[in-house]
Amino acid sequence: MNTTKLVITTLATCLFVFSACDKKPSEQLIADVVETKAKYAVLVNDIHSPFWSAVMEGVNDAKNELNLDLVAQGTPAADQSEEQLNLCEAMELTKPDVFIVAAVNHTNLLPCLRQASTRGALIIDLDGNLDFDISKEADVNLALRVASDNYEIGRMAANFLSDISGKVLVIEGVPGSIPSEKRVAGFIDHNQSLDVIASLNANWDRQKAADIANDALVANPDLKVIYAANDGMALGALQSVKAQQRDDILIVGVDGTADAVNAVKAGELAASIAQLPYLMGKTSVETAHRKLSGMELPQITHVPIITLDKETLTQKNNELLQYLR
Repeated sequence: MNTTKLVITTLATCLFVFSACDKKPSEQLIADVVETKAKYAVLVNDIHSPFWSAVMEGVNDAKNELNLDLVAQGTPAADQSEEQLNLCEAMELTKPDVFIVAAVNHTNLLPCLRQASTRGALIIDLDGNLDFDISKEADVNLALRVASDNYEIGRMAANFLSDISGKVLVIEGVPGSIPSEKRVAGFIDHNQSLDVIASLNANWDRQKAADIANDALVANPDLKVIYAANDGMALGALQSVKAQQRDDILIVGVDGTADAVNAVKAGELAASIAQLPYLMGKTSVETAHRKLSGMELPQITHVPIITLDKETLTQKNNELLQYLR
């Protein structure tokens, strides 16, 4: 846009909207990019995991359907907070109008997002790992969140297991991960029939989860249930259950990944509380596009979740099953 066009555009905007010239930086940038093609940046965690691969598929489908200028990147593995910050800072150099981020934890990206906020970028939290209050204190204008209700995921897991009694092992994700904390809290708060013997961090790592499950099975031969905060860790626990020939153990994971769905069909996992990551990724981009178009949106958009067990997977009329990847 040349200087003359910029002046005319700004003047027209000020005349059309009573207080346009008094807008906050993020509001003014949104008004400006309506006249041009906005630049979108999407940054996720552990791009090679089945969950985040499905998220990226949804992001790219939305990009193509809406014909957007969008770049998406992610760390090569989980729990790489510094590496993710470096990626964020590199993306910030391109001055995207929209920043959709799935942070490793609630603080690691704040320095980068503060800079994006200063120039008025629309910042969207993907998957619920940023805190609105903490972000505000760090001068980050976090506008929206698109995520599953992670506390509800934990409640649904507890409800699925409500008829089971005995000992349960809980396997958590990375310390400080808000989704992990809420999935565990929802489960603990609503569990009424199981005795929690331990709740341990496996850092979203399949092998660490296998080791934790192995130790728990040795120390607690009467263990009945394992609840893991994601499917990768649930499948890691399954390795140890198989190795010890304990097919009586019920394992529940979270995410609804393809490997977990296959394990449910095979009777190896009892269930996966599915987040529908493809839908989450697609919805995050669509939400950003609507916001830039001037639509009034709720601060938090919760993506549907579903308990996937053998019975659910055979339902022909369940529309949510189309989003499994």
